[in-house]
Amino acid sequence: MPHLKHNLHRRFAGFSLLELLVVLVILGLLYSLVSPQYQQYVLRANRTEGRALLVNAAAHQARYHAQNQQFLTQQQNISQLRLPHTQGGEVLSSSGLYRLSIEPGDGGYLLQAVPLGAQRADNACATLLLNGLGTTGNTGSASPFECWK
Repeated sequence: MPHLKHNLHRRFAGFSLLELLVVLVILGLLYSLVSPQYQQYVLRANRTEGRALLVNAAAHQARYHAQNQQFLTQQQNISQLRLPHTQGGEVLSSSGLYRLSIEPGDGGYLLQAVPLGAQRADNACATLLLNGLGTTGNTGSASPFECWK
């Protein structure tokens, strides 16, 4: 009987070091496969913030034009658009992932959502663009369709 008790105790004693190492290796491989895809998903999801910043700025440009018969095209005057998250001559998106830049362009102006912080890793779309004609674009390697969908 003591021999049987010893076998039961050994059988339910826990995991061996080798078993734990095998599990850690498997988890490491899964993480290395899934992590880049997750990071790309996060970058793609954050682009909505940049697009929202540009669309909101375009609406404010239209309002400004209706009141002043001209568009704002100088970065130092950007505060006159009265956009949310304006600090001096700088306008940030709601979470601070993009900074709004403005310059002359087709249709009167060119708005740019320049990525900041972790969003700089978005090489596919990089800076998002929207001009006064409603034409969208980007400075990255992906097509505007991919970046604006």
